[in-house]
Parts: sequence; C-alpha cells; structure tokens
Amino acid sequence: LALITTMLVPIAYIQPYLFGKLLREAARKTIQRSQKVFKELQEMFSHIQLVKAFGKGEEAVKRFEKIFSEKMNYELENAKLSNISGFSSSVLNKALGGVIALYGGYEVIKGTTTLGSLTAVMIYLTQVLGLLKSIGTLYETTAVNSVNRHRVAEILDIKPIMRDEKDSFDGCIDKGRIEFSDISFCYKKGTFILKDISFSIEAGSKIALVGLSGCGKTTILSLISRLYEQEKGLVLIDGVDTRNIKLVSLRSKISLALQEPYLWNDTILNNILYGADSSATLEDAMGAARLAEVHEFIMRLPDKYNSDIGEMGCNISEGQKQRISMARSIIKRPKILILDEAMASLDSHTEDKIIKNIFSELKDSTVIMVSHRLSTVKNMERVYFLENPSSIKIGTHEELLARNLKYREIFASQLSSAGENKMFII
Repeated sequence: LALITTMLVPIAYIQPYLFGKLLREAARKTIQRSQKVFKELQEMFSHIQLVKAFGKGEEAVKRFEKIFSEKMNYELENAKLSNISGFSSSVLNKALGGVIALYGGYEVIKGTTTLGSLTAVMIYLTQVLGLLKSIGTLYETTAVNSVNRHRVAEILDIKPIMRDEKDSFDGCIDKGRIEFSDISFCYKKGTFILKDISFSIEAGSKIALVGLSGCGKTTILSLISRLYEQEKGLVLIDGVDTRNIKLVSLRSKISLALQEPYLWNDTILNNILYGADSSATLEDAMGAARLAEVHEFIMRLPDKYNSDIGEMGCNISEGQKQRISMARSIIKRPKILILDEAMASLDSHTEDKIIKNIFSELKDSTVIMVSHRLSTVKNMERVYFLENPSSIKIGTHEELLARNLKYREIFASQLSSAGENKMFII
C-alpha cells in the first residue's frame, strides 16, 4: 500500500502545474487590462475640458465601458479557472484516495492485510493528500502572484538613461557660462535635431533662444540640464563637461520653468518651496512670488499662501499657474535660469514687469528665454536664432532683423502690427 501510494502521489502535482500556467497567463492579461483602464481614466479626467469642448462625453464613456468590460471578462475567466482548479483538485484527491481504498479493501478480503492496517493507512493517506492539496494551492497562488512580482521587478530594474559617471564630482558652478562644442543629437537614429553645432553663452547674460517650432530649442535646454545625452560633442558649464558633474549638483544650480506649469495638488507655499532647499522659509517664498508678480494675487485668497491649488492647479487660472511656476524656479536664485515659453499665458505688461524683476534681482545669473513673442525677445540682451540643425545666428534683435530673412519671417505678423516691418524692406 505504501509503495502504491508513493507511485500515485506525483499525479497530484499534474493538476496544479497545468492550472498554474493557465492562471498565470490569465492574471497577466487581467493586469494588462487593469493598467489600460487606469490609463484611460487618467487621460479622460486630465483632459476633461477637451472632452467637453468637443462634445465627446458619450464617446468617452462608451470607450471606457468597452475597456472596462474587457477587464471584467478577463477577471471572470480568471475566477472560472480558479474554481475549476479547486474542484478538479478535490476530485483528483478523492480519486487517489478511492484507488488506495479499493486496493486496500481487496487486500483485506484476500486476508493479506487487516482492516486495522487499512484504516491506519487511510488516515495517513488523508493527511498526505491534505498536505498535497495545500502544496498545490500554494503553487497556484505563487504562479499568479509571480505576474505582479515580475511586473514590479521590470519597473525596478529599469536603469535611468542619465546616470552619474564613475568619476563624476560635485561641480562648482559659480558663474554660469555655457558652451556647446560640436554638439549632435537625435531622438531617432539618423534624424538629427542638432548637428555639429557650436556656440557659447556668457555668464550672467540674458538671451532669447528663437527658432521655428521643432527646430531643437527645447532640446538645447534639455542638454544644458542633462535631461538628455548628446550623441557627440561637449556641453560645458564654466569650462567643465556636464557629464563629469553629479546630476544633483548640476541641477541644483539650474532652474527650469515650462509653458506647461506642472504643479502639485498642494498649497501655493509648498509648490513654491518645492524649488528651494529645506532651509527656505515663507519669507523666501514671498520674495520669489513678488518677483513673479503673483504675491498680490495670493494675498487676496482666503488662506493666502496656504491656499490649495487643487489637482493640476484646477483652482487657479493658467496665468496664475505660470507665475507660481516662475516663483518656484526663481526661489533658489539659480546660476542658470531657463524659461521655455514660461510666460505664454501672461499679458505683455505683466511679462515686462517679471523680466525687469529678473534682470534686477538675478544680475549674476545666466537667463535663457525661449519665446515667439516680439516684446519678450526685444527685452533680451542677445538673441540666439537657431536657423537650422547645424547653424545658429547670434546678435541683437535689431541686427538679426536687418540681416536675416528667416528671422524676420518669424516675427513678420508682429512686426506689421507694431509698424516696424517697413524699416527692413529688401
């Protein structure tokens, strides 16, 4: 009986092995559909105004219902497999026990063994089969949970593209001079956004970076703060290759304000202090807010700097969000301040005041501003015009207007309305 039991026991492992594979695949598909559902919800709610503006509410609901139904179908399939697995495991265990009981009964009738011995064997067998069922259940559970474990491991094992080099150090950026030396960069191999381009920006200068949409302006800004890695060439700050400076040290001296002001669902104070170190105070935040021309607006709010701006800044306007973002970038008084269409939602008067504040309070900082607004560009000391991937023209606004047709075309409509275009007729 012991020998027959030992021979039959491995059969009990076939069921959890087969169903474990099926359950693992079903769990993987369920997780994929769950991710799709959450992605759809996130996009729908973050673009709710767009959905309403185009009257696509019903279409959005139907699309979500379809995705959610797919997820529910996979969950139902998963539940069915789990129930079938449990039922088949019980049947298999009972069948194994029945085979042993039939053979043992036959041996008792023959007189080869006694009823007491058979009873003892059946008691032991029940315990063994119970243990086997627990092991099978554990295997199936482990197989299903391994899908989650593999997914988490995939995320944790992703290596960041930008990492500190082995010999990197805490660079001392105390001036803010920027130099691009034969820089080439492409997002898609073979298609260069920048190619063998070289230029320098002197420390403390206030420059405008101008060019057609998609010409590589934002790429230049990203290379300065090392959000991307160039294909070839050197990006130097104060004569030091940015790849030799630790990322934390490099970015602690650079502030960035974007056209899309990413704000936390938190108070105005915490959003401004996010750009500073841990020693910054409310007074520091108020000073930065004054430079960004947003202090008076904040003080009119019921909770002032403790006012909550809501998810994605839903409680305030776009212009107010941009000015809070500006305050966040100004508060640490960076050596390099980058403004990428950061005041696109502001009126010209407010923008002029902010630029004057920056010029006055950040005299020693290098300021790089990307803008297509004529009034903004005219306020800058120098203009860097990215003519094509391998050519950048440098001069004052008036110099470039006089000698560069492509530059003049960018501002043609604004020049006409300002009455300046007649001065530069070829």
